[in-house]
Amino acid sequence: MPKKTINACCLLVSAVILLICASCGRGLEIKGDKVYDPKSGVSYHFVPSCYQPKGYSEEVFAVFELNGVTVDYYTVEGADSSEWLYSELKELIYSGDVSDLPDLSQFGADKLFLCYNSDANFSFDEITDKELLGRISDRFVSGERVNPTYYDHETYRLLFESAKYPSLYYMILLIVTGDAMYMHDRLSGVYVEATDLFSERINFFSYESGND
Repeated sequence: MPKKTINACCLLVSAVILLICASCGRGLEIKGDKVYDPKSGVSYHFVPSCYQPKGYSEEVFAVFELNGVTVDYYTVEGADSSEWLYSELKELIYSGDVSDLPDLSQFGADKLFLCYNSDANFSFDEITDKELLGRISDRFVSGERVNPTYYDHETYRLLFESAKYPSLYYMILLIVTGDAMYMHDRLSGVYVEATDLFSERINFFSYESGND
């Protein structure tokens, strides 16, 4: 085989190897309850599901693999990869102190998207009135906790947006059942009555089954 052909083949193989390595991303490890990046030395903590990324990269940034199971991690749009990553399992991880993350009253919401799912692009209504946003936040943080019993219901997502945290949404659920509405956080189990806050924005109708 001519030398030029051999060199061309070697360059092609090298390019393919580099492409494969780039697509695999860096390897992550689990250490205790943290995700560890041995390349950067950064440890990430899992954060509550109320924090959601506004967007994330199309390309895989890092990979965690254990016993043949692979989980891809992506960078969060507008955030440094040394602080935030998001997995294909919809888990957000953070290298800072999770206890320092804001609750809804500290989040400083400027806008609220009412959504059928966790994507603000599919919102059916928006709230930008600061007074109403403040009432909603205060109600969820400080309002009376209730323990409703319901069967037929509809579940919506409330995505709060803030200029203070441009890469994140703060998400809670809105449960609509009969003529009652409740803000709900699945992780803490908190329910707060919110019919008066949202009744003008949600059309009541009969539900044959839940929409979780």
